[in-house]
Amino acid sequence: PRLPCQMVVLGARPSLGKSSLARQIALHVAGADDPVHFESLEMSPAETAKFAAHQLARVPVPMAGELLPHDLAARVRTEAVRMASLIFCVESRTDYKLDGEPEKAL
Repeated sequence: PRLPCQMVVLGARPSLGKSSLARQIALHVAGADDPVHFESLEMSPAETAKFAAHQLARVPVPMAGELLPHDLAARVRTEAVRMASLIFCVESRTDYKLDGEPEKAL
C-alpha cells in the first residue's frame, strides 16, 4: 500500500526503463487526484511532460526529424491537455553528479 508522503527510489542498470516506469506510476497516482512530485536528474520538465503525454497516448516518441501522423499527434495533444489538470509537479536537477554533490559553477 502507498503511504502519504512516501518517496520511492528506483534503481537499475542503464536503459532498463526506470524513467518510463517512474512516469507511469506517477501519472497513475496523479490520475487518482493525489499530488505527485516528480524529480529527474536527466530530463528537463519539458522533456518529462513530452514523454508523459506520449506514454499516456500510447504513442512512441518520434526520432529527431520525424513527424507523427495527424491522428497520433492529436492523441498526444489530447493527453497533454488532460495532464494539465493533474497535480503533477516536475523538477529537473541536472546540476547533480552521481555522488550527490551539486556541481560547482565555473
